[in-house]
Amino acid sequence: MEELVKSVLDSPKRIRRTHSKAFKAQLVALANSGKQSVAQIAMDHKLNANQLRKWMKESDSREGTHQLVPVRVEQSEQLSLSGTPVMELNVSGVLIRFHHGWDPDAVARLIKAVR
Repeated sequence: MEELVKSVLDSPKRIRRTHSKAFKAQLVALANSGKQSVAQIAMDHKLNANQLRKWMKESDSREGTHQLVPVRVEQSEQLSLSGTPVMELNVSGVLIRFHHGWDPDAVARLIKAVR
């Protein structure tokens, strides 16, 4: 029993790392860009992916749910089915079509869920 207690006491103490707000913001922006997975970004920076996801949630709550999303506008003869505005988004290979009366908050949540 003494050996067990001694080995626990002799183990090196973990040092809690701290990261600057700028570092966190940079990684959150990289994760939100969709160019790399959250897991890959975390591994590259020797972080736990859950920690990065926590920073992303904190960033969302501070900034609100509105985020800019890159959009490509194309001319098409079939953009409107009945004279009402139609918005189509291709997010990660998923085609999302909105007819009149879309809610920007709902669109932002849907895009985030599809990513």
